[in-house]
Parts: sequence; C-alpha cells; structure tokens
Amino acid sequence: MPAVQEKEVRITKGYLVLYFCYDIANEIALDKLEKVLGKKPVAEQLQLKRIAPEYIQYRAPPVRLKLGGRQVSLDTKKLKFLVDVKLYDFGTVTVRYWLPLHTPLAQLKHIGSELVENKGLEKDANSIVDRLMADLKEYLVNPTTEHESENYAVYYIINFEKKIEAVELLKKHGNTIAAALCCEERLLSEQELQDSIKTPLSYYPDDLVIIDWNAAFVYDPSFSYESLDVIEYAVIELLELRTYDTLLDTTLEHAYDDLAKHEKHWLFDSHLHRIMHNLSSTRLEVTDVIEKVENSLKLFGDLYLVKVYAAAAARFGLENWKHSLKDKLDTVMSTYGMLNDKLESRRMLFLEAIIVALFIIDLIFLYIFG
Repeated sequence: MPAVQEKEVRITKGYLVLYFCYDIANEIALDKLEKVLGKKPVAEQLQLKRIAPEYIQYRAPPVRLKLGGRQVSLDTKKLKFLVDVKLYDFGTVTVRYWLPLHTPLAQLKHIGSELVENKGLEKDANSIVDRLMADLKEYLVNPTTEHESENYAVYYIINFEKKIEAVELLKKHGNTIAAALCCEERLLSEQELQDSIKTPLSYYPDDLVIIDWNAAFVYDPSFSYESLDVIEYAVIELLELRTYDTLLDTTLEHAYDDLAKHEKHWLFDSHLHRIMHNLSSTRLEVTDVIEKVENSLKLFGDLYLVKVYAAAAARFGLENWKHSLKDKLDTVMSTYGMLNDKLESRRMLFLEAIIVALFIIDLIFLYIFG
C-alpha cells in the first residue's frame, strides 16, 4: 500500500551512522591492545534493552576505541563527525562515523545521497585503518596487504519533534524513508520505493527497523544500540564471505595455472606438493575464519534480534554467499584429492619402474655371472 504523505515531520535527535568495515588480518590479539595503544579500550557487549539470557553476547567481545570529533573534507565542504573504531578478534575493523541529525525527515535522502559511498569519507577511513594497522602490526596474524572493505549506512533516529508510533510513521512517511534508504536524489518508482520498506520490524509500538541494501532505518526512542550491532555484524559477515570467496577463486585459478605450467614435470613433484599445500592451507584458513565469524555472536535466545539479523541476511544475500563458499571449498577439496591420487599414482608408477629396473639388472647379472 502506498504511503500516505502528511505534513513534514522533524528529527530532533538522531545520527547518520556510516560503517566502513575492513578485513585486515586473520586474527587480532585483542587482549594485547592495551599494551600497544597505551590505554584500555572499551570492551563491547550488546546493550540489550529487553530481558534476555546472558549468553546472547559476543563469543569474544570486540573492543571500541573512541577517536572523538574528526573533521573530514568532502567534495564542497567540511563536516565534523564523532568517530570510533571497533576491532574484532577474527581480523576485521569497523570505522564508524556519527553525524548528528537535526533535520526534517524529508532531508534524509539528500544527506544520504551526499554521504553514503562518499569517496572523501572512504579515503579518511582508509587512512585511519592504515595507521591502526601500523600500530598493531605485531598483534595481527597474517595481515592483509590490500584489505577488502564493505560500507553501509544507518539512519538512527531517537526522537522526532512529536511522539509517533511505528505504524503511523510507516503509513504516513513510508515513501520518504524508502527514498532515504535508496540514497537517491531522483524520484524513484513506486515499486522500487515499496520494495525498500517491504519488511519492517517492530518490537514495541514506537520502534522500527527497516533494512535495505545500501542503508537501514532504525527508529529507537529507548536509545539502545542492539539493532545497530546486529546490522553491523551482518555487514561484517558479508565482508568476510565475499573476501574469502574471492580468495578461493584466486587460489583455484593459481592452482590450475601451475598445473598447466608444470604438467610435464610431475615426476619431480615439488611443484605438485606446493600446489597441494596452497590448497590445503587456504581451505584451513577460510574454514577457520568463517567458523569464528559465524560463532562470534549468538542470538538464538532473542527472537526479535534473530528477525533483525534474518532481515539483514536476506537483504545482503548471505545464504547465497555461504552456498558459493561451500561449493568452492568442495572444489578445493576435490582438486586436492585428485592431485593426491595422481601423486600417489605417479609414485607407485615410479616405484614399479624401479622394481622392474632392479629385476632386469638382476637378470643381467645372472646372465653374465651365472
């Protein structure tokens, strides 16, 4: 049903939260951060606003470093953001920019079109991560040289100028929210707008979560961060799945190229051993990291947060990425098994050739000296 527009509603407290998530290593030694950074970082746990079992927490809590206010030069102006960094033990870092919002709801699409996927902000986030990697180099396991990244935005609304419930907000201002989620200045089709807001979630009458591909809209008068944390976790999972999917592609391509290049030299099996080692070590690395990511946050005791995660997972296509990753891991294993069989076959052939040669030599000796 198309949204029914009403007179303009104004945001009195809120933030545009811009996530820049990076894969920088296989692992970060979080317990040693205090030593290298000279201060104790803030351990992050989900801030649950509802009664929920204690096990709904991170397996190994990430740590947050507050960088304070930071002025960033954009295309035509400078904006000041609150910036913090979250580090996860499985090797990812999120740089978060918080821009205070005191604006009419209709202005969100203009703000989003300017700041979401902004190259100036991305460059600034890159510089923060580069500096962080330099400071943490002794505590990164297998650091990356060209770290993959994933960006996302959340319109985090705490209060409007007047109290409004989620049903009314969606009914009267749904198209405005949808336009903001699409981060487009131009007028979009009704079908595209409705697709952006087709899966709204609410726990209380006055809260709302809508998740789209580029951005999410979170209305949360209680000012908790649980939905933000769950959405961020889904973005990080997308980053890790995409990163290691690419790694498996590259590993398989190199293996096939090496096999074609050294096919005639397989009796000298050092090349074959190297290819098999690369396949095996890559499979172990991918399996280990993905297992850490998937087990990092448990939400099974909180049905609402499970719904938030499921909505994000569906929008980001996480299941498709997981299937792709599984298929490529199976291909790695089958390729490894094929090479191992071929290696054993060639070794057996070589041993049989030696036995035959020794038998012939023995016959020659018997003929000459017998």
